[in-house]
Amino acid sequence: MGLKDAWAYLALRAFNGALAFASLACLTRWLDAEAYGRYALGIGLIGAAASISYQWLGTATGRFYAVHSAAPDGLLATVLRTWCALSLGLLALAWLAHALGWQSLFNPMQWLLISVGAILMGLFNLFLQWANARAEPRRYGRMTVLRAALALGLAALVLRWPGLPGSWAGETLALACAVAALLVACALAGIANPAALRHGAAPVALAPLARYGLPQAGGFLAIMVLDQSDRFIIQHWQGSAAVGGYAAGYDLAQQSMGVLLNVFYLGAFPHLVRLHEQGSQTAARELYVQTAETVMLVAGFAAAVFIVLSSAMARLIFGQGVAQLAAEIMPWIAVAIALGGIKAYVLDLGFQLHKRTRATLLMTAFMALLNIALNLLLVPHFGVIAAAWSAVAAFGLGAGWSYLWGRHRLQMPALGRCMLGSVTATMTAVAVGSYGKAIWMPDSPTLLATVLTGLLMTASYFLVALGLDLAAFRQLTGRMVRRLVGHRIS
Repeated sequence: MGLKDAWAYLALRAFNGALAFASLACLTRWLDAEAYGRYALGIGLIGAAASISYQWLGTATGRFYAVHSAAPDGLLATVLRTWCALSLGLLALAWLAHALGWQSLFNPMQWLLISVGAILMGLFNLFLQWANARAEPRRYGRMTVLRAALALGLAALVLRWPGLPGSWAGETLALACAVAALLVACALAGIANPAALRHGAAPVALAPLARYGLPQAGGFLAIMVLDQSDRFIIQHWQGSAAVGGYAAGYDLAQQSMGVLLNVFYLGAFPHLVRLHEQGSQTAARELYVQTAETVMLVAGFAAAVFIVLSSAMARLIFGQGVAQLAAEIMPWIAVAIALGGIKAYVLDLGFQLHKRTRATLLMTAFMALLNIALNLLLVPHFGVIAAAWSAVAAFGLGAGWSYLWGRHRLQMPALGRCMLGSVTATMTAVAVGSYGKAIWMPDSPTLLATVLTGLLMTASYFLVALGLDLAAFRQLTGRMVRRLVGHRIS
């Protein structure tokens, strides 16, 4: 059942992924490299502040919804009241930063947009968690698509508006569009019924949610340090233009691969929690293995595509100011995102089910510190590419630690065969794709050559997956063929 919901999430978010590609393509053309770099830093700060402040509450909501599903209004009331209190604290911190004169990177208007954006992003993510916990992929999809489409539409309107006032920098307008899209998406989410909250069930106790979620706040801090510290280190040593190229390549890999891998987690996690709470350990174990094998299969294929076709994708998608640097770092970043996705959406599931969130905090803190140390050591000498190397090392060691700890402490299932099979299929696709690339696009890549190479890689990858029967691929293929044949006969 979980993977059926995963395919629903994938279908609903496919359009959202296309909008993310369109946004990257447009913004890297409408803004120069330095302006896009500052915009990327602002969006990164919004995401970091929202994750550190609110994400622990969202994960606790998703974990405890099954406990309060008979009367969920009390849980929602507690969550929204806690969001309000956290928002006041975040505004106080923003005012303190302004009072201390911390304005060297952003002007006052940009700091205001970042602060408001972080608060709205926190609410938006809470609403997404609520929709996922209720197994409402359609609502989840509508919210994400509305936000992405509105942000892109507003940016197209204001950034291309003739006679734009010179006092409004392009990155400021782009940030304003992103914040406005969040506001509208939250207002139209339709999650909360004010009357039901006022007269419904009494709020539930916050303490169990805090005990589960607050240890993760440190983990989310470490994740944000892991994801964003490299950009600020690059800003210091290489400048905003280098940040623009690095952020464009990183975001393309993350927004495509991250979304693709996340849908399987979104589809499986509520059902895993329910089976675990009901004591159905055998069924939970089967669903976990099925999810793990599928995520690894998809992660390997996506990484292979980026390794072979990064230069073609960068030239076709990005503006000239960032395309070359983005192409250089994308293969490494794709490997890092694949390892990070496997860790977050597969290997860490056992710790969440058993409420061992302190263990994930320790592992993530190690990854963050390692990433910062490697960036500080390597970026001044080797440039932006060293930040990508650091990400691969940090995510890879973190994934290895999570797997070994889960196997020995939580008795999680062995996944060695699936890992080996995914690596084999990935290496085969990279070799076949490199051969096709050498034949069809030795100089400048065209769209047709890129598509042909991608199709060749797809065929080789899934032939290996079929031969090794990764993620029960033979059974899935047979079922699809029977349905297709049956549909044609009928």
